[in-house]
Amino acid sequence: MAERASTLEKPTRPDHPATPPTRFDVDPRLGVAAVGAVILVAMFVLSEVEALAAVLLYLAAWYFAAGGRLLDLLRHLRRAAIFVLIIFILNGLLVPGDAVVSVGDRTVLTLQGLIAGVFYSVRLLVLYMAIIVFIRAVSPEGFARTAHSLLRPFSQKAARSLALGGFLVISFLPLFAREYERVRAAQSFRGAGFKGGLLRRLRSTRLLLVPLVLSAVHRSGQLAAVVEIRDLKTRIGESVSPSKITVGDYFFAALTLAVLYVAAAVINRPAGV
Repeated sequence: MAERASTLEKPTRPDHPATPPTRFDVDPRLGVAAVGAVILVAMFVLSEVEALAAVLLYLAAWYFAAGGRLLDLLRHLRRAAIFVLIIFILNGLLVPGDAVVSVGDRTVLTLQGLIAGVFYSVRLLVLYMAIIVFIRAVSPEGFARTAHSLLRPFSQKAARSLALGGFLVISFLPLFAREYERVRAAQSFRGAGFKGGLLRRLRSTRLLLVPLVLSAVHRSGQLAAVVEIRDLKTRIGESVSPSKITVGDYFFAALTLAVLYVAAAVINRPAGV
């Protein structure tokens, strides 16, 4: 019995290592500003695939510096692959230009359309990666602290509302991702097929949407009850305080501006300029 008790008392190995991986934590205010600058530059300034690719590589480096793993990044990119493929194909079909694939006298795919498809696909990846990096690098507490410190001089009510809303949204996203994996695994055991052709995958999505929507509604009701019971909307202003910006934070901001400048002013120049 003693040997059995000692065996039962042995701690089980955790799913994750006890020591967290080394990561670079940036001040949430600078993190929000950096992600916003990346999105604005990618949307309204960069017009060359090479420039967008340079920003995409920088975002990937930032993701790994924030403690992200390659396997997790590949999973995120796999989820965006269907949208990238749709944008690529639609541009190839709809943009006029020199024919690449023709059926009889009708042009199906054009060279200019494929080039435009590559450009808009890379731009979508940049925007998607910026959001992934933002969620990875900025904690819910950090975003709440940033929102509250920025809006507090103008409106205490707006500062509390945005801080609480941002905290709940960012906290809910990883939970929703885990719920998606749980529902997907459960439906797979029931015989749902999520592999194969595009049409088969589209038909299978309805098996995910209903449970996910119901779960989201249920969890949102739980969150609303917790917020109401604990009066978090009023108390959040007392529980957050602005953090201090360090030298490393300023270095990160300068590096981000330098990457965006090089991408916009050097790499973004069209050929022959």
